[in-house]
Amino acid sequence: MQRGIAPALCEEIKRVFKEAGAALGANPLEPSTMLGPIVDQQQFERIMSYIEIGKKTATLVAGGQRKGDKGCFIEPTLFLNPDPESPVVKEEIFGPVMTIQTFETEEEAIQMANNTSYGLAGTCICLLWTRKLGC
Repeated sequence: MQRGIAPALCEEIKRVFKEAGAALGANPLEPSTMLGPIVDQQQFERIMSYIEIGKKTATLVAGGQRKGDKGCFIEPTLFLNPDPESPVVKEEIFGPVMTIQTFETEEEAIQMANNTSYGLAGTCICLLWTRKLGC
Protein backbone atom coordinates (compact mmCIF):
# COMPACT_ATOMS: atom_id res chain seq x y z
CA MET A 1 0.00 0.00 0.00
CA GLN A 2 1.29 3.44 -0.76
CA ARG A 3 2.94 4.77 2.37
CA GLY A 4 0.94 8.01 2.40
CA ILE A 5 -2.44 6.30 2.76
CA ALA A 6 -1.31 3.54 5.14
CA PRO A 7 -2.24 5.30 8.41
CA ALA A 8 -5.83 6.02 7.32
CA LEU A 9 -6.34 2.55 5.91
CA CYS A 10 -4.82 0.89 8.98
CA GLU A 11 -7.24 2.81 11.20
CA GLU A 12 -10.21 1.72 9.08
CA ILE A 13 -9.07 -1.90 9.09
CA LYS A 14 -8.59 -1.75 12.87
CA ARG A 15 -12.18 -0.51 13.22
CA VAL A 16 -13.54 -3.34 11.07
CA PHE A 17 -11.38 -5.92 12.85
CA LYS A 18 -12.52 -4.64 16.27
CA GLU A 19 -16.16 -5.05 15.25
CA ALA A 20 -15.55 -8.55 13.90
CA GLY A 21 -13.53 -9.52 16.98
CA ALA A 22 -16.23 -8.28 19.35
CA ALA A 23 -18.69 -10.69 17.77
CA LEU A 24 -16.40 -13.74 18.02
CA GLY A 25 -18.27 -16.53 19.74
CA ALA A 26 -21.64 -15.45 18.38
CA ASN A 27 -24.05 -18.07 17.07
CA PRO A 28 -22.60 -19.26 13.75
CA LEU A 29 -26.12 -19.93 12.45
CA GLU A 30 -27.06 -16.26 12.69
CA PRO A 31 -26.69 -14.42 9.35
CA SER A 32 -25.14 -11.43 11.13
CA THR A 33 -22.19 -13.50 12.43
CA MET A 34 -19.11 -12.28 10.56
CA LEU A 35 -16.36 -14.50 11.92
CA GLY A 36 -16.40 -17.92 13.49
CA PRO A 37 -13.90 -20.23 15.08
CA ILE A 38 -10.89 -21.78 13.41
CA VAL A 39 -11.76 -25.21 12.01
CA ASP A 40 -9.81 -27.30 14.54
CA GLN A 41 -7.10 -27.19 17.19
CA GLN A 42 -4.31 -28.08 14.76
CA GLN A 43 -5.15 -25.17 12.45
CA PHE A 44 -5.62 -22.88 15.47
CA GLU A 45 -2.11 -23.69 16.67
CA ARG A 46 -0.69 -23.22 13.16
CA ILE A 47 -2.24 -19.76 12.83
CA MET A 48 -1.10 -18.76 16.32
CA SER A 49 2.45 -19.81 15.41
CA TYR A 50 2.33 -17.45 12.41
CA ILE A 51 1.04 -14.67 14.66
CA GLU A 52 3.99 -15.20 17.02
CA ILE A 53 6.37 -14.98 14.04
CA GLY A 54 4.60 -11.82 12.91
CA LYS A 55 5.02 -10.22 16.33
CA LYS A 56 8.78 -10.67 15.93
CA THR A 57 9.06 -9.53 12.31
CA ALA A 58 6.43 -6.78 11.97
CA THR A 59 4.47 -4.12 13.81
CA LEU A 60 1.31 -5.56 15.36
CA VAL A 61 -1.48 -3.10 14.63
CA ALA A 62 -4.54 -5.06 15.79
CA GLY A 63 -5.51 -8.39 17.32
CA GLY A 64 -2.90 -11.08 17.68
CA GLN A 65 -4.52 -12.95 20.54
CA ARG A 66 -6.80 -15.86 21.23
CA LYS A 67 -10.28 -14.68 22.18
CA GLY A 68 -11.57 -16.27 25.35
CA ASP A 69 -10.37 -19.51 26.85
CA LYS A 70 -12.76 -21.90 25.09
CA GLY A 71 -12.93 -22.83 21.46
CA CYS A 72 -10.59 -21.89 18.63
CA PHE A 73 -11.26 -18.17 18.30
CA ILE A 74 -8.53 -15.82 17.10
CA GLU A 75 -8.89 -12.04 17.01
CA PRO A 76 -8.59 -10.62 13.50
CA THR A 77 -4.93 -9.67 13.31
CA LEU A 78 -3.17 -6.96 11.31
CA PHE A 79 0.58 -6.59 10.83
CA LEU A 80 2.29 -3.59 9.24
CA ASN A 81 5.52 -3.80 7.26
CA PRO A 82 6.72 -7.28 8.10
CA ASP A 83 10.22 -8.28 7.09
CA PRO A 84 9.89 -9.19 3.38
CA GLU A 85 11.28 -12.65 4.08
CA SER A 86 8.94 -13.34 7.01
CA PRO A 87 6.62 -16.34 6.68
CA VAL A 88 3.67 -14.01 7.33
CA VAL A 89 4.45 -12.51 3.92
CA LYS A 90 5.74 -15.56 2.08
CA GLU A 91 3.19 -18.19 3.14
CA GLU A 92 -0.60 -18.50 3.08
CA ILE A 93 -1.88 -18.49 6.65
CA PHE A 94 -5.55 -19.46 6.16
CA GLY A 95 -6.66 -17.53 9.20
CA PRO A 96 -7.82 -14.06 10.26
CA VAL A 97 -4.40 -12.49 9.64
CA MET A 98 -3.62 -9.64 7.26
CA THR A 99 -0.33 -7.95 6.47
CA ILE A 100 0.21 -4.54 4.94
CA GLN A 101 3.47 -3.68 3.25
CA THR A 102 4.00 -0.07 2.29
CA PHE A 103 5.86 1.34 -0.68
CA GLU A 104 6.76 4.69 -2.20
CA THR A 105 7.05 3.97 -5.91
CA GLU A 106 5.25 1.76 -8.40
CA GLU A 107 8.52 -0.06 -9.09
CA GLU A 108 8.91 -0.86 -5.40
CA ALA A 109 5.32 -2.20 -5.28
CA ILE A 110 5.94 -4.45 -8.28
CA GLN A 111 9.15 -5.76 -6.73
CA MET A 112 7.30 -6.56 -3.50
CA ALA A 113 4.48 -8.31 -5.33
CA ASN A 114 6.95 -10.37 -7.35
CA ASN A 115 8.80 -11.43 -4.19
CA THR A 116 5.97 -13.75 -3.10
CA SER A 117 3.60 -16.13 -4.80
CA TYR A 118 0.71 -14.36 -3.03
CA GLY A 119 1.77 -10.77 -3.76
CA LEU A 120 -0.51 -10.15 -6.71
CA ALA A 121 -3.66 -11.26 -4.89
CA GLY A 122 -2.79 -9.16 -1.87
CA THR A 123 -2.02 -6.15 -3.99
CA CYS A 124 -5.30 -6.49 -5.86
CA ILE A 125 -7.27 -6.74 -2.63
CA CYS A 126 -5.55 -3.67 -1.25
CA LEU A 127 -6.19 -1.67 -4.43
CA LEU A 128 -9.88 -2.58 -4.40
CA TRP A 129 -10.20 -1.79 -0.71
CA THR A 130 -8.47 1.58 -0.93
CA ARG A 131 -10.67 2.58 -3.87
CA LYS A 132 -13.73 1.65 -1.80
CA LEU A 133 -12.48 3.92 0.99
CA GLY A 134 -11.90 6.76 -1.44
CA CYS A 135 -8.14 6.83 -0.90
